[in-house]
Amino acid sequence: MRRILFLIILIGGILHGCRASGGYTINGTVEGIEVGKVFILKQKFTKENWDTLAIGTVKDGKFVIKGKVQEPTAGYVVMEGMMGAIVFLENDAKYDIHMASREVPVVTGGGQEQKIYQGYVDISTRMTEEYHKFSPDMIKALQENNEEKKREFEERMGKMRDAFEKEQVAYLKQHGNSFFALFKLATRALGMDVASVKKDFDLCSEELKKTEPGQYISSLLPRLAKIAIGATAPDFTAKTPDGDDVSLYGTKGKVKLLDFWSSNCGKCREEIRKFISIYNEYKLQGFEILALSLDKDREAWVKAIKEDGAPWVQVSDLKGSKSPLNEIYGIWTLPSNLLLDENNKVLARNISSEQLKEMLPEYLNLKQ
Repeated sequence: MRRILFLIILIGGILHGCRASGGYTINGTVEGIEVGKVFILKQKFTKENWDTLAIGTVKDGKFVIKGKVQEPTAGYVVMEGMMGAIVFLENDAKYDIHMASREVPVVTGGGQEQKIYQGYVDISTRMTEEYHKFSPDMIKALQENNEEKKREFEERMGKMRDAFEKEQVAYLKQHGNSFFALFKLATRALGMDVASVKKDFDLCSEELKKTEPGQYISSLLPRLAKIAIGATAPDFTAKTPDGDDVSLYGTKGKVKLLDFWSSNCGKCREEIRKFISIYNEYKLQGFEILALSLDKDREAWVKAIKEDGAPWVQVSDLKGSKSPLNEIYGIWTLPSNLLLDENNKVLARNISSEQLKEMLPEYLNLKQ
């Protein structure tokens, strides 16, 4: 009887322990600030973007935040006047954060997902350190306007960047069945082709696919398929600066470049200036460009058009990042573009001016 009673108590204790699984704990210190508020924000993969997970109070330069998450969650610890920190929250994990003005917060502890995230960050840190080793010589070459040295440094930086990017890709593949890799995929999937997203997504377990970023990717895949190579791009209509309606399908050409840009995107405008000579060379052979601005400020949009002197049609809905065209066309970053044939089938995505110049003779049937 005693033995049975002991087993009942033991089993009850185990079950209670399972039900009462502990949450996460964040212990923080803030240098130079005695009192204040600390927020943990969560990126939502919806139009609302952000949600507040928890709020902590700083007292005597310290704070403690405790909570529970239903699934692994990427949280952004932010405080006014301080740089933010990323924590991958898991229950039964403890985190220590030290924050100081103008310094990257130091995060230690955490669970398995935090460790995987830190390994990825370490690759970026090493890349930055390598850049710093020869940046003084690069600055000197720029100041002296030494073209040969500038080209040499640019080549070295390009090779170094490519090497580190390959290392990051390999790291993400190695940890493909982790919440961190899934979250990373969800933040950049909009700018990827559907085959690449599906390939990385298939590394994840069914359990991971049920998380919020997993559900987001599941909903995104059909939309990315609509702008995949060989797919017919969806039509849209937007207004020119003069208020005229122009549609994608109404823009005629043997080959069309749908170019997404904004007035405050320096790289976009650099490419636009390169596109001009290509456009002038191939316009009579059937090449056309339709530029869709993701500006919100009409005045800035029109001013940039005049400054750049692009001769093709310009349109915008002036809704900026909230434009529905962002999701329809998978715009994750700028510059971005789609190269289309005369039937609006996608030939290529997100190509540079150099790649465009190489492709046009073939797509316009100009090669001998």
